[in-house]
Amino acid sequence: MSQNDDGRRPAWENPWDRPHHQGPTDPNAPSAWEQPGPVPGQPDPRTMPPGGDPRDGRPAPAAPGYGPGGPYGSGGGYGGGYPGPPGPPRATGLTITALVLGIVAVVVSVVPVVHFLAFVIGLAAVVLGIVGLARRQPRRGLSIAGIVTGVFALLFATLWTIASVALFGWVSDSMGETAEFRFEAIAEGPATATYTLTLEDVTTVPVGPESPWSEDVQANPLFGTITVESDEGSGRVGCRILDAEGTVVDEEFGSGPGASAECHVTDF
Repeated sequence: MSQNDDGRRPAWENPWDRPHHQGPTDPNAPSAWEQPGPVPGQPDPRTMPPGGDPRDGRPAPAAPGYGPGGPYGSGGGYGGGYPGPPGPPRATGLTITALVLGIVAVVVSVVPVVHFLAFVIGLAAVVLGIVGLARRQPRRGLSIAGIVTGVFALLFATLWTIASVALFGWVSDSMGETAEFRFEAIAEGPATATYTLTLEDVTTVPVGPESPWSEDVQANPLFGTITVESDEGSGRVGCRILDAEGTVVDEEFGSGPGASAECHVTDF
């Protein structure tokens, strides 16, 4: 750094206070913000139409690696290039079969006589449902539904079986029983009285206005009946049944064309 003649350093000068050196300005020189001119032999990008090449009129080629829908494609899914999320798993034939068999077993179990089939169908539904759960089959809810319906069918079929056996036993015991009753029949005109004591003991007797009919019999509580029908198709007819103590068990009358009356030992 230079010094004055007296050895002292010169005072510091602010460089921004110095006058800038400006040379001659060319009015035709391009601004720094203007685009440069075309390269010799190449098309001017400032005059090139969008999407085309002015040299031959052909459209400009697409950028490599990008289709018409852009880098991520177009259409469904996520951007068209990726599939959507997978749907719920489909049920297998094993689980569907368990559910169908369970429903069929429930329907069959509520029908008398054929309810015995529910034991086989319901058991099959339960087994298939358990196998479906053990194998972790999709839609495990169908396997559970098959098990529940199968168990319900088995329970209902069991109840029907118990009721059927009890009813059959009661009928069998009742068929061999008899009790003392008095059968009576009356008619205003010629008529016929038919009375049944057991399943195989059926008897027919005439009845008229001057010959009312009555008889003490041993009748089965299930099958003991008496029916009186007018032979002439008209007139009043009637029947009555009394037990051993003389209490009226049943009493019926009929009149008019085709008159008839029917009395039963047991009033169901």
